[in-house]
Amino acid sequence: MTFLLLEIVICTEAQKFFDFEVEDGFGKKVSLSHFKGKVLLVVNVASECGYTDNHYRALVRLQAELGPENFQVLAFPCNDFGNQEPRDTAEVMQFVRERYGLNFPIFGKVKITKSQPISPLFQFLQEKTKSQITWNFFKFLISTDGEPIGSWGPQTSVSDITQVIKDQIPTFDFGGIISKKKLL
Repeated sequence: MTFLLLEIVICTEAQKFFDFEVEDGFGKKVSLSHFKGKVLLVVNVASECGYTDNHYRALVRLQAELGPENFQVLAFPCNDFGNQEPRDTAEVMQFVRERYGLNFPIFGKVKITKSQPISPLFQFLQEKTKSQITWNFFKFLISTDGEPIGSWGPQTSVSDITQVIKDQIPTFDFGGIISKKKLL
């Protein structure tokens, strides 16, 4: 009972994406406030999934294309669906670096299914977007102010949502924002 209450407190205290702390790929606590001001694509990843190759290639391309424009991919390994991420986080980072040219952060492994203690971050994302993570490579779009504004399952390719992501990146003219679309 105490554990359940602790989870509720954690979730209710974090009202924005940037209020959460997570483990980085090296096991150190990191505040997601470090990414304030950027449009983010948060993805639960797995290295032995049928979606792995296409998604990792597309995520690396997307980061290379949009990274300089206040955009960041954030990857969270997860072994909850089909045991398709058996590697530890260091091995995941090495795999993605060697095979795909890793250019975005990979964080510590997360649990996101209901049969286990769910990562408070992923519980928050599902609640805010009214979505249910169904498999690996579920994607959440986060606005520059930390609001989850969209989500897509693994069947939706990164290229299918690239324009939606671009529409969220503010463009500036003499210091003023001139364009930014709202999804939800």
